[in-house]
Amino acid sequence: MLGALAGLPAGTIRSYDYGTYQGYFAENYVATQLIAAGDRALFGWKEGTAELEFLKEMDGRVYPVEVKSGHVTQAKSLFSFAQKYLSEDLVVLSARLPGRRPKKRNGNICRNWFVPLDLAGSLRNILAK
Repeated sequence: MLGALAGLPAGTIRSYDYGTYQGYFAENYVATQLIAAGDRALFGWKEGTAELEFLKEMDGRVYPVEVKSGHVTQAKSLFSFAQKYLSEDLVVLSARLPGRRPKKRNGNICRNWFVPLDLAGSLRNILAK
């Protein structure tokens, strides 16, 4: 539907050649998956030029979530949020291989979660592990 609203030709949508719209499609897909998984309210964060697509609350903890449409996962906004609010878990939804990588930040051990875009609807189960 987003492709039709953007006026993209049907052939472009079928070939997944979204060009500059690629990020918007990824964000829209994740929002749809989160809602389908039971999240009724979606929240994001913006401060200055830093912006996160989603903040996910689970068991009293806030997980900042950055959505990337490709394999490049440079997430400057995510790290800005983590520094300011001392987040221990950072989530990147992208085309990158999945994994959980500990990283030392500000003297604390943080976990960077890399989750494939197609598992966005399972994010609650993944983070519960």
